[in-house]
Amino acid sequence: MISKNDKIIMTDLAKRVASIASHEKMDVRRKLWSTHNSLKGGRPPIYIRDGHWSRETVQKELRCEDEFLRGHEFFLRKMIAQDIIDDDFVIEPWINLSASKILPGIGAWGVEYTGQDSGFLKGAKKYDIIVKNLSDLSILKKPNHEIDEKKTSEQFSILQEAMSYNIDVNIDRTPLWWGFEADISTRLGYIRGLEQIMWDMYDDPQGLKELLAFMRDGILHAQDQAEKAGHLTLGSHINQSMCYVDDLKWPKANSESVTRDQLWGFTAAQEFAQISPAMHEEFMFDFQVPIMEKFGYVSYGCCEDLTEKIDLVTQLKNVRRIAISPYSDVEKCAKQLSNNYIASWRPDPAKTVCLDFNEERIENMLRDADVAYREYNCPYDICLKDVHTVQGEFNRLVDFVKISKKVLEEYYGNVLEP
Repeated sequence: MISKNDKIIMTDLAKRVASIASHEKMDVRRKLWSTHNSLKGGRPPIYIRDGHWSRETVQKELRCEDEFLRGHEFFLRKMIAQDIIDDDFVIEPWINLSASKILPGIGAWGVEYTGQDSGFLKGAKKYDIIVKNLSDLSILKKPNHEIDEKKTSEQFSILQEAMSYNIDVNIDRTPLWWGFEADISTRLGYIRGLEQIMWDMYDDPQGLKELLAFMRDGILHAQDQAEKAGHLTLGSHINQSMCYVDDLKWPKANSESVTRDQLWGFTAAQEFAQISPAMHEEFMFDFQVPIMEKFGYVSYGCCEDLTEKIDLVTQLKNVRRIAISPYSDVEKCAKQLSNNYIASWRPDPAKTVCLDFNEERIENMLRDADVAYREYNCPYDICLKDVHTVQGEFNRLVDFVKISKKVLEEYYGNVLEP
């Protein structure tokens, strides 16, 4: 039963987001991203990626009593905040409902991830080794993509009614084994432990490869199941950015079924940041390729430094976007990527909006990067992510976008939208 108060809140928010999404500037942004991702030029798009900033600034605005609705209220309020930020983020005219999934036990691999917390809020955590013996993988469960359609239908009806049908609800049946759950690297770190993985490469390379093969095959199995079931749609795109490109159909709510070669895919290997290119290839990349090669385009990398691994990553024939993290050498990366790939540049959040806000420092950082990318004719976008705090000052994000546009206007002209 939806309370009267919750329905008023959700209906009002849905109307506001639907109105924002219908603005003509969203079409301008779609075209900007599609031209950019198609390597056809244009000015660099700007994207403030969601992070802890929304929990710090948006979370306190939540008013719904129902826990299920509260989660979707959070999303709607984030979209309103994103509009205020005024970057090139495309606010879509729908809200996502993740279909209820029937899992093989606890989590994606049937096991619970346990460990020791640092004691600090949002701090580091050391995970326990779950697979203690590489010769026995029986503790892990093989992925199996299955949807609880009854529960999903019930949630769909509740959400529609709560918002008085003012915005579409996109049912997302994309399998759990997607994005970070399908990069192998992320869950390998939880299952085996970062330090132990490094020992395994020397002490038991074959055993480690058997674990990697098990995970690779499990991910492929679940994705194959979802594809055959017709559960992949244009809402399944994922590339840590805006998934618009000229030769793939654009994101759409409740679209027709598609195959992976019609979609963007994403993978990363943050846990291998300190691993050499050769060992990264042998113990991770070679196992990621069979998963990623099935997609239309791929975005590779997140927070890891890929400066010395560009040659490796570009072996993936369908890779289009490569992450240039705050730890990367911008000039070296730009030189290697040239005009063949998109540099998804992530300026250091600590030096921009997290610790303090120094406009001159931010301008210099943006200008130096722009000069380097243009020198090597390398298309790039500005993706400010991993913003763990803005010290409660939401306007830092708004001002960062204003400064970015100011710097870009020096070379690309007016970047304002209608």
